[in-house]
Amino acid sequence: MDATTNRSKPTAPTERVITTLRLHAAPSAAWQCLMFYEDVPRKPWPLLRLLLPQPIKSEGDKLSLGADVRCTYERGYLLKRTTHVEPGRLLSFDVVEQQLGIERYARACHGSYELRAVGEATDMVLTTAYRAKLWPRFAWRPLERYLCHRLHLHILIGMRERLLSEGLAVSPNDLEGPGTARALSP
Repeated sequence: MDATTNRSKPTAPTERVITTLRLHAAPSAAWQCLMFYEDVPRKPWPLLRLLLPQPIKSEGDKLSLGADVRCTYERGYLLKRTTHVEPGRLLSFDVVEQQLGIERYARACHGSYELRAVGEATDMVLTTAYRAKLWPRFAWRPLERYLCHRLHLHILIGMRERLLSEGLAVSPNDLEGPGTARALSP
């Protein structure tokens, strides 16, 4: 028996990780730049590349209610289905299929992008829910959360770079105030 995954234990719990980054752009501009992990053009951080499957691309219309988006990885795929769309405010999706080679450790359930207007800026809130299968939870949860926050930041920074390159945002370096990334995990 594998000590980390096959012990007699309760059903795998659903974990939720939330990360927020302030984008110095209007919600309508941020909405136009929504991207999934598989859409970010730059390489993920080294630890993400080491521990998670490598994204290649996504295909499908993520902004259409009920639409399926196929997210391709080097050794597998995810199929995401859009479940809720409020243009300029909220995009939610369920993961309806996962074949990434990590299913014995974790399985993605759903995620969302929430845009919150803050003056002339937008707080972009990414949420991921997944079924955790590694035990004991107190030992694995911190690493899982760290990786998920890093994945979220990779996406959010990719969105910020796109907003800046398209002239839809001002650089946070041009503004006064402290850093604006927050990692929340209930």
